[in-house]
Amino acid sequence: MFMVIQPYVDYATIQAEARKRGLWNGGTGWHSAIAKPCSQYGVAGLWQTDLKYGGLVRNVLGFKIVLPTGEILNTGSIAIAGTGPYPFTERFPGPNLMGLFKSAIGSGGIITELTIKLHPWAGEPTLSEDIGRPSIATYFEDAKTKKFDYPPPPKNYKVYWFEYPNLESLVEGVSRLAASGIGIGLNITGEYNATMCSKTSEEAEKRMKEGFFSPYQGYIVLAAITSKHQLEYEEKVFMKILEETGGKLISKEYKHEVLDAVAIWNLEFSTNTLTGMRTVRSGYIATVLPPLGPFTMIGDGAKIWCDLIERFGATTVFSKAGCNCPYGYIVDRGHQITIEADQFAKRYEIKHLGATISAEVYSWPAFMRKGYWGGMFVFTEPMTSCLPEIGPNLYMLLRKFREVFDPNGLAAGSRRVVWSEDEFKARLERRSRTLEAMLKAREEYGLKSLKLKSDGKSWEYP
Repeated sequence: MFMVIQPYVDYATIQAEARKRGLWNGGTGWHSAIAKPCSQYGVAGLWQTDLKYGGLVRNVLGFKIVLPTGEILNTGSIAIAGTGPYPFTERFPGPNLMGLFKSAIGSGGIITELTIKLHPWAGEPTLSEDIGRPSIATYFEDAKTKKFDYPPPPKNYKVYWFEYPNLESLVEGVSRLAASGIGIGLNITGEYNATMCSKTSEEAEKRMKEGFFSPYQGYIVLAAITSKHQLEYEEKVFMKILEETGGKLISKEYKHEVLDAVAIWNLEFSTNTLTGMRTVRSGYIATVLPPLGPFTMIGDGAKIWCDLIERFGATTVFSKAGCNCPYGYIVDRGHQITIEADQFAKRYEIKHLGATISAEVYSWPAFMRKGYWGGMFVFTEPMTSCLPEIGPNLYMLLRKFREVFDPNGLAAGSRRVVWSEDEFKARLERRSRTLEAMLKAREEYGLKSLKLKSDGKSWEYP
C-alpha cells in the first residue's frame, strides 16, 4: 500500500488518514505534528522507528520534482513508461536519480508530489480526544493537572525505558538489542530528555544541572504486529538482554519519577501530538549529525564533541549533553547508526552562532580523521569542496550534476550544496572566515594539505 502526498500534507494528516484503514506510514521524527515529509526528504529524514522501518528516505517509492530549469522529473517506477500513474517501487532499470535529491536541503528543486509506503498499524484507528495538543490559552493550567502529558501507549504497543552504568555497557546492550530482531524503535536519549520531556525551560535546566536523567538512558518500542503473543515473547528477550548486559529497567519501583517524566513518549514514537511548544529546545541547532556508521561512532562522537565544546564553548547547559553520550539513532536492526550532538544557540547572540558554526565546521575533519564520512548528514559549502577525500573528489561529480539540473544556479543559493567552477575560484580568492576555518580545521586534524590547480578551479587531489 502507498499514499501520494503534496507539499503541505503533514505527518498528523498522514497518520490520521492511514490509521482509518489499519495502516500507518511507519514512523515519525523528532518534530511537531505539522512537519511536512515533502520538505523533510531534503534533510536527514530520521524517524524514531528507524530500527525496523528505516526512516523517511527508506519509505519513499518515488516523487515528482520541479527542477530549476522548469522541467518536471518523475522518479521511482513511474519514470518507466506504461507502469501506471503512481510509483509502486523505488527500484527500476537504470540509474536511480532519487539519491541526488535526498538530503540535498532543497537545492535540487521543489518536490511537488511524494509517494510513501504504508505499513500495518496494530493499534486502534483513532486516539482519544484528551491526548491531542493542549490549547495555548490553558496550557499552564493543563500542565499542572497533568491533563495531556500522560497518555497510555497505543493498543498492542509498549515503550520500555532503560539505563546503563556507563557508555561501554550501554553500547553493548543496545547493540545486542538491535541485533536480536525485536522491537520497531530503539534509540539512546541520555540527558537530551531534559529538553524533550520538561514542561518549562526552568524545569529543563534544573533537571539538566541536577542530573535527573541518566546520560546512558534509552528506550525500545515493542509491537504485537503479527500476533498477540509477539509482545510477550519480545518482552522476555528484552529483559534477558538487559539483565545480561548490566542494564536496569526504569519502572515504578526504580526511578518512578523518571518514568513519570518520560510518559509523553508513550505516543511520541508514533504520533507527534506532544512535541512542539513542550519541547524545550532553547534555540536548538543540530550541529553534529554524521552519516550512518558503526556503533563505535557513539564513543568516538562523545570524545569529539567534548573536544569541540572545550574549544569553542557551550552555548547553554544543554550543549554539554553530548559529552557523556550523544543522542543515538539505531537504524536497520543495528547494521548502522548515527548520532547527534547539538548547540542551543540564541540566534541574536553572535558568540553563540560563532560557537555553533565553528563546532560544525571542525566536526567534519574530526570525524573523517576517525574514519567516518564527515560530521553532518547533508552537504553544504564550504565543506563539500574542501573535503576532496570524500569520493574522492565527489565535489567534482556534484558540479556536473548541477550543470545538468541547475545550470543557472537558481536553487537555494544561500545554502549551496556545491560551488560551480567559477564560484569555487572566486571563493578561494576571497577567503571567507568560514572557509578559512575549514582549511585550518583540516590542518589541525592532520588531513592532507590542499593545493590548487593552475586554473584555480579545483584541487590537485589525490
